[in-house]
Amino acid sequence: MSHRILLVALAALTLTACADRAAPLRIGAKGFAEQALLAEMVAALARRAGVDVAPIDTCGDTYACHRKLRDGEIDVMVEYTGTGLRFIGAVPGQDSMDDLRSLYAPLGLRWLNPIGFDNGYRVLVRADRPQRTIGDLTGVDGLRVVAPPEYVRRPGDGLGALVTRYGLRLGAKPLLIEPPSERYQALVDGRADAAIGYATDGAIAEMGLKVLADPAGFFPPYEGAVLVREDAAKRHPGLIEALGALEGRIDTATMRDLNARVQLEGRDAGVVARGFLATHDLVDPAPPGTDRPPVRIAVHPGDHLEAFVPRARRAVRAAFPDRPVSVVDDDAPIDRVAIGAARLTVIGAERFFRKSLRSLEKRTVRDDRVEAVAALGTRVLHLVRRADDAAEPFAGRVGVPPEATGPGFVGSLVLRQRGEKPARRGDAEALLSAVRKGELDAALLLAKAGDQTLTKSLAAGGLTLRPVQGWLTAERALVAPFLRPARVPPGTYAGQDAAVETLGAQVVLADAAPAPAIARGGGPAAALPSGGIPLTADQVDAVAKAAGVAEAPDPVLPSAWGARVAAPAAAQSGAMRALHAVLNVLVVLFTGWLVLITLRPDADDAAS
Repeated sequence: MSHRILLVALAALTLTACADRAAPLRIGAKGFAEQALLAEMVAALARRAGVDVAPIDTCGDTYACHRKLRDGEIDVMVEYTGTGLRFIGAVPGQDSMDDLRSLYAPLGLRWLNPIGFDNGYRVLVRADRPQRTIGDLTGVDGLRVVAPPEYVRRPGDGLGALVTRYGLRLGAKPLLIEPPSERYQALVDGRADAAIGYATDGAIAEMGLKVLADPAGFFPPYEGAVLVREDAAKRHPGLIEALGALEGRIDTATMRDLNARVQLEGRDAGVVARGFLATHDLVDPAPPGTDRPPVRIAVHPGDHLEAFVPRARRAVRAAFPDRPVSVVDDDAPIDRVAIGAARLTVIGAERFFRKSLRSLEKRTVRDDRVEAVAALGTRVLHLVRRADDAAEPFAGRVGVPPEATGPGFVGSLVLRQRGEKPARRGDAEALLSAVRKGELDAALLLAKAGDQTLTKSLAAGGLTLRPVQGWLTAERALVAPFLRPARVPPGTYAGQDAAVETLGAQVVLADAAPAPAIARGGGPAAALPSGGIPLTADQVDAVAKAAGVAEAPDPVLPSAWGARVAAPAAAQSGAMRALHAVLNVLVVLFTGWLVLITLRPDADDAAS
């Protein structure tokens, strides 16, 4: 009997040991890029310490993740100190790590030392807006806010508390959008006056936004730190030491850069996380080829298309969800796409006609080496003069950007078609300064309505917009078919009470045009691609939908919305293509038979 008891005990111990070994570490992550990155870092460090790791659990928002952590469905996650304090119900004055640890200890949860960055909530506005602090938003009647869904439910530091603390006056229910880039796009597009974001969001700088100061100290510090269950630490003895390698390792600027690689470039969070750890000798480098080559978007740096690039980047990521996307500066973007050095380009419509119009010939020749895939928006001509100058809009010395740029080319074209020449060339800021000082009478600039440089200069006073009317004759429309009547909406700039009539040119995302069917010489090299690779019909459709712009590419531009969009209807199975081939042969034979019996002499005629 004693032997049986001993065997049962040994079996129980064996099963317990096996259960412990079979219970991998379960890591949770909230549903945004930074959490995915940090969860991947935790996983990599744990694996290096010999810990078996389960697939990362995207556990949802703060509430869902904390429930899973308390219930033992996940073992560890990276949380933020401010969130932890507000979520546990800390009272004012309880704001230290010691307070945090003492509040969570009864739950069997341990906070490790902070990782080094602060990803607090921030209130953001467009960089061209006059507000500097959150309190300045009290001057905005009917304030429209866009926020992540979780933020409206947060106690203590959520939207309700923010509105109460600063006395904000909302004009409608907040617009709730989870992905940061889409949330910020709503701000850029004018669908909201302010956005709730995070300090480490990689998209803030790229999308031209600024962070409002928080003079009331409403937002507490949100330092990232590992939060782990005590029973998991006991089950994996080397875990705490392994995760301690993150302490003080990542500052806010570094976290923002890492986020940008995932949010904007579309790189895999695991690859980015492992690459960062490898540079600090915390894990072994990833094997070559782990990160797929990026899809490159070429942009001319002098064309100042930064306002359109975020939309283009998101659209391309929709077509290439498994590839990173990078934006590269290039002085010849169409050339690069045509030869395959870049997959796509963001260009103004004028670049399709630049070569033929450089000499201002009457005959317009379009560059068809690339095709417009999706419209991204429009830039309009801004004719800026001193406010006290009553002369004709184009009178006197007019400055334009450099000739090599799209805006410079359009400005030169407009002047030369009037029989005039630019008086000076330079960037927008320098030209506007020259007009203000009286060194120039006017500056002619092609930019998106609400451009930050123009907004800042016009807000300073002393300058005004003048209309560009009467230029677009039938003859000039043939020379510059990409220029269309447009207007700057009222209120776009300080002191602009009425719409200003002008001209505009579309900005598009373009890819390589299909190569013409030409005879090639024989040999193995005949099968090699000789230029850029056009998008497939499905990719064209994905890009256009993700761009989110209702208008189609200007009809004067070569467009991918021809044969390639119709291609799915023709992309049939091999059996169907074979059937169609047989039917075509039968049609030809039947037609030939009809011709023969028609031309053959009648039998009676032959007999006579």
